[in-house]
Amino acid sequence: MAILIRLVGGVNGEVSTDLVAQKVEVNVDRNVSAFPTPNNILKRFAVDTNIPRITVEIDGILIDDEGLGVDATGVTTNIETAIPNRILINFGSIMPNEPFSPFNPVSTAHAYVTLGVRKADKIFPSFTNSTFLRKGATSTLLGLTGSGNAQYKAVTGNRTVPNVPIRVGLKFSGAHSVGATGPLTVASNLSLNGVVQTISDNTDELAATALLNIGDRITKSDGTFLGLVTALTTTSITFTDALTNAISANDVVYVTPKAFNSRNEFVGYVTEIRDMATGAAGSLSEWRITLSGNNETELVEGDVITVNQSNDSISSILDGEAIKLIPSYWLEDRTRSPPRGRLSSSIDFLASDDDNHRLNGIRLKFNSNKTSTLLGGSDLPTVLHTATHFSRAGTNIAASDRVDSQYYDAVIDVPIGGLVDTADSNPAVNLAKVVEQALTDSTLLSTNISSTKLTPTNDKTLTDVFDVERKESVIILTQKYVAETPIAHPEIFTARIKSLFNPQVFQSDGTFSTLARHSAGDKAQNLIGLVSNADKAVDLFRGIQIPYDSLITSSGINGVARNFFLTFGNVPASEKGSLSNTRAASASMNNLILDASAVGGNIADAGTREKGLLEGLIDYAIPESIQTFTGFLTSAAKDMWVGLGDRSVSRRNDGGIRIIPEKLHVRYDAGNNYYAFNLVLVATDFVIGV
Repeated sequence: MAILIRLVGGVNGEVSTDLVAQKVEVNVDRNVSAFPTPNNILKRFAVDTNIPRITVEIDGILIDDEGLGVDATGVTTNIETAIPNRILINFGSIMPNEPFSPFNPVSTAHAYVTLGVRKADKIFPSFTNSTFLRKGATSTLLGLTGSGNAQYKAVTGNRTVPNVPIRVGLKFSGAHSVGATGPLTVASNLSLNGVVQTISDNTDELAATALLNIGDRITKSDGTFLGLVTALTTTSITFTDALTNAISANDVVYVTPKAFNSRNEFVGYVTEIRDMATGAAGSLSEWRITLSGNNETELVEGDVITVNQSNDSISSILDGEAIKLIPSYWLEDRTRSPPRGRLSSSIDFLASDDDNHRLNGIRLKFNSNKTSTLLGGSDLPTVLHTATHFSRAGTNIAASDRVDSQYYDAVIDVPIGGLVDTADSNPAVNLAKVVEQALTDSTLLSTNISSTKLTPTNDKTLTDVFDVERKESVIILTQKYVAETPIAHPEIFTARIKSLFNPQVFQSDGTFSTLARHSAGDKAQNLIGLVSNADKAVDLFRGIQIPYDSLITSSGINGVARNFFLTFGNVPASEKGSLSNTRAASASMNNLILDASAVGGNIADAGTREKGLLEGLIDYAIPESIQTFTGFLTSAAKDMWVGLGDRSVSRRNDGGIRIIPEKLHVRYDAGNNYYAFNLVLVATDFVIGV
């Protein structure tokens, strides 16, 4: 007696292997630590942190298929049958999941110009980060390179950038003791030729509301911390907490400037900027930035850090960048796409020797100067250029570059204005929505985007190229044309997007269908190959479906087939057992790779987010120097997409058990027409690694 089980992997379950199992063992070890006490004075107690290790061990045989395979409609198939190419994009890896809070640079009040008064923003250089730093890693940013401005190149000996913190044109009007709360009165205070001038008018220039921001960190001249601004009027400042240090009348107000990363996320308050270079004056500087606390957000290598200035908004950074999609009909045979010849590697996409990178395609080009109808604007995606045999390169472009594919691609203008500043919206979901609109808008679907057919039936619109499915911030693109041989889609994001955001993209490579006829040896090779060398984004086995007969969910006297499943997180007891298992065993397994509702990083105000469980464990167990050196948490932050400390995160019955292969043993005995195997799987919900 044997049981048929199924291993599934890939983006959407495309990698699938049916196994005949003679024995299935499920082992659950709760990792409980029990502590009896002498003479039972303190009784016997145990520590149970709900961290079970669950393994599934399968013994089975691999036998030859009989005849041809049969698809879901009953049509016979052959060994050359392939599945569609699919691409999954998680826009939560690019965008935060909250709108940006407004920030105005901290201003300093200038002296008289004739009888007028003006303020000015304090300008600091921008810096480039040199290494990956997870959130909360350090309060000292080292090895930074500054902007090209000669003012910020090395000088003789080390020095600090002056006026950090920034002295603004405000002073406290009276004295305040420790513990004082409520609005504290301030007045404008300017100096002209060494003479102090007190000015109480022109609030647009000199009021506290004009010179400060909510959330600013206020200190005295000696760096003594006073508080974070929670409310402002033209003549008063209110702090979040009672004063921990006294204020004297006429104490000058200093503001610690804010630092932001490339995503416009708040990094921290800057208390010092020091030039660490010891070389000759004018040489390239190496800078150190000291923060008032540990960095409030993740920093990647090459991140641009700005001080007292928001970085370019993500919309501006994405402006002109693109997603490039190539129809599978063209991927299968590059001579089908214009200009039917070998093109140089696209200038703004990652270089590759693969001919696929030289194919023409369809570019979704972002335009931050237009606002989508989905974000309160009036702009829709439009076709800027069709894919053509003729180059659009100008005569001022070098002849060697005129054959680049970017001058032959179809280009669709995608409006992204308002992505990050639309109130009560999720920027990651917004970006997914506008990309979905660009691929499904009714006007575009009826417009020719190519002078060459995109499918064998002479289609020239998007209608018959892609199926588009969106789940919150995740989009799954399925090529409608199924190639006769396996194909791989090349890089879809431009090099700049890749370097700044490292977006998460998963894709199936059009592997052969498991419905095709296989010998026992074919099955053994598939199993050995996929277990021994797997990519979690493409072909790693991530699920197993083990059927059983259920009576409690049956409406008759005979059992119905259900699959064993596991749950995690805050799930009611009623949903952990068989009574709630109403999914048919034949149904596909859900959410194989990731939870589509989990999106990008939170940009909450500084200090409001507690560390997750994993962050806390890493801080406790691994020295900071090792964390920084190895970038250990890079994969964790980018692969799990959930806060492990958040008990609201949970997963119910998805139609199977999420696993990862741990060990495979295949045996063949002479004279037999089958292979025997032993497979050990470990239950796991998230995978960190390649």
